[in-house]
Amino acid sequence: MNLLKINLCILYTMNKGKYTGYFYYQDTLMTKLPIFTDDIYKIYDHVSEPVIRAGFKLGFNFKHQIKECEKNIIKYEKKIRHCWKLSHKDFVKIIISYLFLVKVGKIKDDNYILIKNKNKRSLRN
Repeated sequence: MNLLKINLCILYTMNKGKYTGYFYYQDTLMTKLPIFTDDIYKIYDHVSEPVIRAGFKLGFNFKHQIKECEKNIIKYEKKIRHCWKLSHKDFVKIIISYLFLVKVGKIKDDNYILIKNKNKRSLRN
């Protein structure tokens, strides 16, 4: 639970980024997140890796963590598709699971979009 609180703080610091990430699973938008870089693996290093390492320390092996992340993604995809309300903790779990599955290759690279935000000052002219 403490790692979840740490990752909430990390996500808040990421929100000052120049990019917006759109994360899809089976053609369903899982979450939209402001991020600091366009490199998905740097985002993984900041958000998901501490949780995965803590899982190893608690005795969960690699296959078990992959199965749990897949279960999380499937569960939340169904909830999003059926328009359930999700808490902020749920979105953090989605991001952690999603990034880990991207890292291990269970989710393909064409299922997320990282777009650079426009400079709003130039739009005023």
